[in-house]
Amino acid sequence: VTHSGAETLAVGDVVDLNVTSGSGTTENVTVTSVTSSTEFKVASSTSVSTSGNATFTKQNSVNITAGDVDGIQTTTDSLLSSKQSNDLIDVLSEGEIAGFHSPLEAGLTQGTDKYNIAALKDVFLNGTQVLKKSADINNLTEGDFNFTREDISFEPRFGTSSQTALDTINEIESETAVGVEVTKATPVSRSISNQIDKLRITIVFPSLQQFNTSDGSTNGTQVNLSIKITENNGTEHRVIKGTKGAVIGKTNTQYFRDYIIKGLSNLSYPITATVTRVTNDSTDTNLQNKFSWSSFTEITAEQRAYVDIAHVGLRFNAESFRSIPTRTYRIRGIKVKIPHNATVRSDGSISYKDVNGNDIPFNGTLKTDKEWTNDPAWVLYDVLTNTRYGASIPETAIDKFAFYSASEYNSTQIDDGSGTGTTEARFSCNVNINNQKEAFELIQDLCSVMRVQAFYEAGSITISQDRPSDPVYTFNISNVTEGGFSYSNQSQKAKFTKINVGFFDMTTQAIDYETVDDTTAQSRYGIKTQTIKSFATTSRGQASRMAKWLLFNQNNSSEIVNFSITAEAGVLVRPGQIISVADEVKQGVRRGGRIKTGISTTQIEVDDTASTDLVTTNTAKLSVILSDG
Repeated sequence: VTHSGAETLAVGDVVDLNVTSGSGTTENVTVTSVTSSTEFKVASSTSVSTSGNATFTKQNSVNITAGDVDGIQTTTDSLLSSKQSNDLIDVLSEGEIAGFHSPLEAGLTQGTDKYNIAALKDVFLNGTQVLKKSADINNLTEGDFNFTREDISFEPRFGTSSQTALDTINEIESETAVGVEVTKATPVSRSISNQIDKLRITIVFPSLQQFNTSDGSTNGTQVNLSIKITENNGTEHRVIKGTKGAVIGKTNTQYFRDYIIKGLSNLSYPITATVTRVTNDSTDTNLQNKFSWSSFTEITAEQRAYVDIAHVGLRFNAESFRSIPTRTYRIRGIKVKIPHNATVRSDGSISYKDVNGNDIPFNGTLKTDKEWTNDPAWVLYDVLTNTRYGASIPETAIDKFAFYSASEYNSTQIDDGSGTGTTEARFSCNVNINNQKEAFELIQDLCSVMRVQAFYEAGSITISQDRPSDPVYTFNISNVTEGGFSYSNQSQKAKFTKINVGFFDMTTQAIDYETVDDTTAQSRYGIKTQTIKSFATTSRGQASRMAKWLLFNQNNSSEIVNFSITAEAGVLVRPGQIISVADEVKQGVRRGGRIKTGISTTQIEVDDTASTDLVTTNTAKLSVILSDG
């Protein structure tokens, strides 16, 4: 190749050769021989012809005085630093959620900037709140943020069927580590099989500097590299070269450089990406300029709305975290169907009263529009009936009135046990169900929150709740089989005198424990501890009530009575109902039986007058079960 002689070449120099005529341009070729000041030889696989002098660019020439970083020029005096960010899409919930706690408490509207900023009070990275609880949304300062404000980007979607794709994160990325040093003699290549729109190649320099031994100063330096994409059919594309491939500046710390390669969707796959070092490798310890191919990221421009799935797009500065941080979000969860006469209180419980405090009768229908509530009755109802993530049981097969009755008991405001006189709902359900379970297991877990049992009866699913109520039936020796009653009890040695109940503390975002002692039993039997975890509980008061309920039942409801009944009783009695037992063997007197005949409106004759002892003092009452129950 002949040239003007303006550039001095040596064997091993790399040039981009632009021929004056011929079949193409030869890029990134190495000088194999210098025959004169105006002539050199190169080895090339491309057939070219020339007439007259050729022009070329010397890739490792110091005449590239400025590098290019995303349009910003750098020189050897430039201090190089890199900032990487992590883009994440976190799924919050299947189905539509009410939203984030703090902006809802402040009455802010979804989709506004203020709502999204206030929601940062409900976003925790490694347990640290992004925006402090005390922050005034209308007068924010940098000190209100626990992280640099510019380093955090947040965009929520609430799981509606009409939601749009995220604006801030609209590409699907898959990163693959390479971690191989690139030398001049050994370019590094990686094959990519998936069809993609873009490719991000990340190069890392441990340091980039040159020590001046004469005056002790540290100067910047320059490294030139090139990146080539080769299609499956052999077509090559030199996508990074010249100033785009010149890394110029100085840094004494690790420095990352990203190269985004676009327009890859219509190539012949698989493609091969090759990173080549153009600058000679340093053999001088005073010159630090080696680099490695850190990773490549396959990027697909794909906008997904993820309809009916609540999720957030979160971007944060990777410099703030050595690894991907844990993310915690405080939300008001899935919207569910609730009764037509229900009003959700701010704590998620339900009121069935009007503005004057009068009860609103329930007519058996539910609202058309779903609302958020943590009443466990309607959470269970949603899990049973939902066709996307639930059991898909038809609503016509659910006893709504039984669920309504349990809900009334659940949402009753009682003392929260804090000693301040504040109240809370008796039972609330706050849980993140994030793994698949057997339907029966999940239903049992939800039932345990409000002390109910679910069962199938007369073509529908109903529930029965353990709560104070009057006996619905009396059993005595006359309406059980000949075997009578038999009793068993738990050994006192097996009973516990201290209960530790685990619950999720919303403040510490960790499992905490509430301990309740039975001091009377401890004085007699010593301390015997049982530790349990309360499902879906975030209240210390609710955990305490569970422990007290367990101790009470252990001491007062641990005796089991077994008996077989007659047909008429079996038709009337249901699981979970309260019954009375009049056992003459245990009581020592017979105070239950059958009516033999009615003598008058004030007098009856029982089946065994000789053995029956009915008292008449202290306004005694006679309980009679009629044939209709």
